[in-house]
Amino acid sequence: MANPLIPFEFYDRFLEVKTASDPVAQMKSLCYQLPPRNLATLTYLLRFFERFFVHFNETKMSPENIAIVFGPNILRDNTIDPKKVATANEATLFLLQHTAEVVG
Repeated sequence: MANPLIPFEFYDRFLEVKTASDPVAQMKSLCYQLPPRNLATLTYLLRFFERFFVHFNETKMSPENIAIVFGPNILRDNTIDPKKVATANEATLFLLQHTAEVVG
């Protein structure tokens, strides 16, 4: 994808979530600021990915694995810095681990 699902202008704000006093509420607030199509697609993907890690024994896809594989298509900045990719994957992992609270 040329552009990540979460637009570049949201990158820094999504990374700052981990330092918020209520990270889940902050993540939810940010998600609902996304363009409607992006939010709908993100919601669909997060719920879809839940099916994989619920059946980890069969799929071997944990939330961590999904964040590594799909994270760069969900959240990244406009550089290809490996350190930034790893940090963005942490934010994606947080989304995966808190799907129910963040997008319902």
